Amino acid sequence: MGTGAGHGAVLLPPVAASPDRPPGPTPTTRPTPRPEPARTAAPGPAPTPKPTSVNELPSDVSPLAGRQRELARLTERSSSGGVTVVAVDGTPGMGRSRLIIQAARELVPGHPAGCLFLDLRAHATGQPLSPRRALARMLRTLGGDGEEELTAAWRSATSDLRLLLLDDAVDARQVRPLLTSGPGSTVIVSSRRRLAGPDATRRISLDPLPDGDSRRLFGSLVGADRAEREPDAARALVRLCDGLPLALRILGARLQTRPEWPLAHMLGSPKP
Repeated sequence: MGTGAGHGAVLLPPVAASPDRPPGPTPTTRPTPRPEPARTAAPGPAPTPKPTSVNELPSDVSPLAGRQRELARLTERSSSGGVTVVAVDGTPGMGRSRLIIQAARELVPGHPAGCLFLDLRAHATGQPLSPRRALARMLRTLGGDGEEELTAAWRSATSDLRLLLLDDAVDARQVRPLLTSGPGSTVIVSSRRRLAGPDATRRISLDPLPDGDSRRLFGSLVGADRAEREPDAARALVRLCDGLPLALRILGARLQTRPEWPLAHMLGSPKP
């Protein structure tokens, strides 16, 4: 038989070259490369809290009466360039908190990073505030987490110019980790008894108010006219308060709510 096509075979025409592709061998398709898995960056140190301007001074404290000499010492600017630490002590009722808050109000303009106020609760109900809890609370105020290396984080967060009030401290061990680090910063610490440390730039011990300041405070509370109408009774009541601002304020508040009472009434048996 010849070499022709077998029965039933179909002859296909030659494949025409694509108009967009020149004739030639069919190109090989390259496999699409797989994307590399994203690399996870190694965890770095926790960010340092950014300096924040805050003002935590209590707003419900009445103006200071007397104590101008002590106030002048508290607000005296130090020329050392370091951190100024002022320790204030005095027995209950001497007005320590009121004095340091007034001093802070006058010092705030010179501390652009603001003022923090913390009650260390030495004599409050319950346990005094521990340094760890105190640091965590202040770091939260400044935007930090307060979890690790609290003291180092606190020093970093207070490297700018800042004013700090620590009221009712137990002892130097409670206060020392809380001191700020910024040059020119000021820390005012109050306590019932004189703290043996930390090293303080100035120490101020509060005495009873002088008689003149006591009378002025009493007159501002009960009214100057009322006190002048009964000068002997007013002087006797002031003497009974023994120069304690707290006692004068308690007495003055009672007389404010009893405007019909003569001052001499408080020297005898009180009304029921």
